[in-house]
Amino acid sequence: MRSNFECDERPKKIRKTVMWRPGARRPGDDSLESCLSNRGLRWLEDAAFEKASRLPLEIFDDASFWMRTSHEWNEFIRTMGGRPLAGRYLFKEEGKIGVLRDCYVYSFDETTGKANISWRDSARTSSDDKQALSPMFLCVHEENPSLFADRLKAAVTRRRYAESQIRLRMLIEEDSLAGTSPQ
Repeated sequence: MRSNFECDERPKKIRKTVMWRPGARRPGDDSLESCLSNRGLRWLEDAAFEKASRLPLEIFDDASFWMRTSHEWNEFIRTMGGRPLAGRYLFKEEGKIGVLRDCYVYSFDETTGKANISWRDSARTSSDDKQALSPMFLCVHEENPSLFADRLKAAVTRRRYAESQIRLRMLIEEDSLAGTSPQ
């Protein structure tokens, strides 16, 4: 039996190997929204995603995903003449869909680990408007959005694992108090 493609002149595929620098943007990873959605982080779409957890996500943050440390970000801001960095912050309220808010990052507090930011949509930008917020949900425009989404995904995975271990220990303790052994 003859294939339909035997007589056709098909172009040969040319394989190109492209080397990417760590932290460089890759095609298809353009928007922060798509990076979060592609990794199953549905804060922007589903209000019930990640129901209220008693464990804060910040304690599961992995510094190996960071492009720069807090000190390095502060040095970068100084080299830019002290101008604040533009970024986006994943702002979440209980029971509501998350929102990516545009913000300015003025500095990073190295002792508390917080980022000093102000919202870009606010009319005035005085020092009173600055807030110290966790950098866990902050993506600076100089940062790769796919690395930011990977960092959040890893933290969510570690928190879910910790919560499952806590539930397992509670189940074992309840069974031992009741005098039964787990099957």
